[in-house]
Amino acid sequence: MARQRKSSGGGGGGQAWLNTYADMVTLLLTFFVLMISMSQIDEEKFNAFLESFQNIDKEVIEEIIANQQGGGEGSGNNQNLDEAPMDTLFEKLQEYVEQSQMQDSVTMAKIEDVIYIRFDSAIFFKANEYTLRDDAYEVLDFIGSGLKEYEKEIKVINILGHTANPAYEQDPERTWRLSGERAAVVANYFELNKKIDNMKLVTLGYGDNFPVAPNDTEDGMRKNRRVELVIIGKDSNVDTNIYDALAELYNNDEYPKQGDVNDVLLPQLSK
Repeated sequence: MARQRKSSGGGGGGQAWLNTYADMVTLLLTFFVLMISMSQIDEEKFNAFLESFQNIDKEVIEEIIANQQGGGEGSGNNQNLDEAPMDTLFEKLQEYVEQSQMQDSVTMAKIEDVIYIRFDSAIFFKANEYTLRDDAYEVLDFIGSGLKEYEKEIKVINILGHTANPAYEQDPERTWRLSGERAAVVANYFELNKKIDNMKLVTLGYGDNFPVAPNDTEDGMRKNRRVELVIIGKDSNVDTNIYDALAELYNNDEYPKQGDVNDVLLPQLSK
């Protein structure tokens, strides 16, 4: 009789243990799915793996598979960031322009991995000056922070300065100097305040050679006074980095030896 009672009791205890074990396996599997849901895996193999757990209800498996296929909100954002960083940078900068209500003063465009931004110089400078306005720092700070965040994805940042030259006041010397100074001031801010690699910063002063409006009206001159950024992604086939074109002329490990033009020309002449 004692053995019969023991056998009966053992059978009941064994069934309860199996139920607890099944619940534990389900919880562990769910935790495992959460851990790997942020990684890219073979969907067919993953689903087959889930279905191999025969003790899990079919409804539970289907729910886990659906969650994995749909992905979490945070996971989706990270994948987009990895797949198209220049798209994400463009959207971030564009959102800032819209929130700051600068659409009338800032023009933006993106073609493949190249971002183009045109700022009316009034955002940064007073007319005929290259000293930054007080309210320019906030704009440069945000733009610079975005460029720094995605610096590894950027091949080169071209900073282009332009001026207006009224028809009644032709002064090429002034326009060349002013356009170059404006571009240099922006580059200087990015390098010193945002620690962007200076070899990725290229400044060009175009003077008044590329107007976008007539210079015979105040509105036209306002549009012509501008600073442009051409941000080229590392995967882009476009390359307007003048430093790359001149790279063979310079050797940072050796120059300057004499401190003059001979440091550049003599190595070339000796070839």
